Amino acid sequence: MSNRVDLTWPDGPGRPFRIINPELVTYHADVLDAAGKVIGRKSWSFTVATVRPASVAEVDAWWGQ
Repeated sequence: MSNRVDLTWPDGPGRPFRIINPELVTYHADVLDAAGKVIGRKSWSFTVATVRPASVAEVDAWWGQ
């Protein structure tokens, strides 16, 4: 387990949030041509996570890493 502090900021002037439990999600789907025939398979990946407001100590740790 890492001691790294991962933070994110909302759009606009908001306070930072601590990223907790990030998880990679991969979605697989068939690629179809105009006639509906399967011509391949495509994968999309993205990360989902829980966030909470970051403490001052976490922001300081983030700046120091």
